[in-house]
Amino acid sequence: MKKELLSSWFAKESWSVDDAALLLYGCNPSMWDRYVPKEEYLEADDTSIHFWHASPTRFESLLHDLRCDLVAEVSESRGGEGDPLIPVRVAQWAYDVKNRFWFDEEFLAYIQNPANKISCQDNSWIDRGYSEWAKLDFWTLEEAADLLSGCQVGRGYEIRSRHPNKLRDELIFTLTRSSMCVTREGTKVVESRKVIDWAISKEIAVPPMLVTKIRGEKIRGEKTHNNNSPNLQKQQCKKWFQGVFNAGVKEKTKGEYRKEALSKFLGLAGRSFDAVWDEVTKGSDWQKTRTPKLK
Repeated sequence: MKKELLSSWFAKESWSVDDAALLLYGCNPSMWDRYVPKEEYLEADDTSIHFWHASPTRFESLLHDLRCDLVAEVSESRGGEGDPLIPVRVAQWAYDVKNRFWFDEEFLAYIQNPANKISCQDNSWIDRGYSEWAKLDFWTLEEAADLLSGCQVGRGYEIRSRHPNKLRDELIFTLTRSSMCVTREGTKVVESRKVIDWAISKEIAVPPMLVTKIRGEKIRGEKTHNNNSPNLQKQQCKKWFQGVFNAGVKEKTKGEYRKEALSKFLGLAGRSFDAVWDEVTKGSDWQKTRTPKLK
């Protein structure tokens, strides 16, 4: 979605539930009649239209589930089917639960851009909660599992959801048997900073806000001031990878460099690294699929 399109929608006083669901998935609501493209847009060269053509049933299922969550969690009456939704409240909800859903990257970038004055980070109750947990040097195994899997601490349920999180139980089982687990005053605990690094190394989708609090406020002792924005992360990734490339030796495959970049730069999208890779390695031997063996 273009910035101008999002600006025009955020200028409206309210959205319907269908409009909100479509916007969150990167669709232009003007092109859709609920879950089906309007006839004049059936052949449009639009990503969302292509997705619909590929699997109308899957598309409808995703939109239906998201619509139900918006009705239950964002509408004024918490369940009012026809309630109009306030755009800023939809944006705040999307920011708070983005670890639970896939939302359009341009939509997320728009609501997190300070210039658009939506202030999602400043009003985030989840963000404030993570700030408190980041101040602790140790977490119990249950607390660590809740936090790493995006659950409400002490309840084992996903943030703003009534659904149990299966990853939580798997994490407790694994952490109990890890070298990080120590006993303090009769309670099994893990060091908060170490368990975050461990989870990222295992490719667990740790809530980005939690990582920012641990690595930002806890390590540097100050707030990050939106250092997690996609554009800034891409710039920092390019600077880092340019240095790797200039060293002249390709020690890893593109996939391995991609994995390293995504763990280094929180908020970086996979396709953003792909763009950095193409830009930096253009016309070089690094573009080859195989990795040269080191002598």
